[in-house]
Amino acid sequence: MPLSWDENHPNILRMHIPNIRNWGEYDTLMDDVLAEIKATDERVDVIVTRDVVRYRNGGLPHIAKAIEALLEHSNFGLSISIASETSKFQESMMHAIVRRLGDEAVRRFHFKPSIEVAYAFILEDRIAVDGESKSE
Repeated sequence: MPLSWDENHPNILRMHIPNIRNWGEYDTLMDDVLAEIKATDERVDVIVTRDVVRYRNGGLPHIAKAIEALLEHSNFGLSISIASETSKFQESMMHAIVRRLGDEAVRRFHFKPSIEVAYAFILEDRIAVDGESKSE
């Protein structure tokens, strides 16, 4: 299942990107993510895993549009991609997009080496930003 709410950490949305055949599939998945974020007033953090070994050509505008759309929502917290499941090229491209979009994007989009590290990072950020951990 590409999207699921974490059972142990409320308001953490798990997003899995399967091997997409075209960018329309990615756009549809991101529309679903945005709908989930819109459906609540609570802070939502996203942990991203993927099967994608290499994105198809032409994806940068789709990824940039998705990041911009996430940043438009005041209840969007962080997006953490699991770096061990991405290529260094993909990671560098994501960093370039995020840097181009400014400091707020840089603060909210990260790569971490494991899901466990991603959870810890999100919980620390929730304490720092929100003053408490809403996921315990």
